[in-house]
Amino acid sequence: MESKINKAEIAKDALKAIQEIEDVVKVENLVKDNKIEWKDGDKTYRVRKPSYGERQEADGARRKRYLEMIKDDTYLFKKQWMELYKGKGVNIAEKENKIQSLQSDIKTLLLRLATTELPNDITLLKTEILKLRAEQIQISMEITDLLNHSIEDQLMLYVNSYITYLVFEKSEPEDTKQGDNPWRRIYKSFAEFQTSSDKCIDSAFSYMSYLIYSYEEKK
Repeated sequence: MESKINKAEIAKDALKAIQEIEDVVKVENLVKDNKIEWKDGDKTYRVRKPSYGERQEADGARRKRYLEMIKDDTYLFKKQWMELYKGKGVNIAEKENKIQSLQSDIKTLLLRLATTELPNDITLLKTEILKLRAEQIQISMEITDLLNHSIEDQLMLYVNSYITYLVFEKSEPEDTKQGDNPWRRIYKSFAEFQTSSDKCIDSAFSYMSYLIYSYEEKK
């Protein structure tokens, strides 16, 4: 009985450590009706899932930006960047294969962790999983840094920023007097959003990314 208790506690610690390494944003308890709200002083901010019309607007902005990028010879697709790097002795395809190989090893170790009851073995497995995960993340970060100027990555960043601009709203005490809808869009234009130095934008962008991708995958 003692070994099973230790196993459960150690396995829980292992999963917690893995999640910390992955820097997973823990905001599940903030998600309500496809919205995430947070406070800063007397102001309340929120981001929400975009409406159909807002998605259409963002898609139009994406197409326009995409045309601008492919007409500009200084922008390259990922495959083009990968060929350039390969000529410099940096093989991104090999790095991607390494990540997949590490993931396979991690899955194997996690299966062993689920069926192991000896505390010492569990500790060793946990240590090895964290080591492989750290290596995987390091390689992934290297790839991201190498390809972050690609058309694909720049376009994704642009679209995510545009959607955040559309659904980033705030409510102040005086706004509650406006009736049933005290929420108002913070920025009048995307250009204003892009040039703003408001630190709340970082939170909005992180929460919006979670709302669109992570939370959507869990539903």
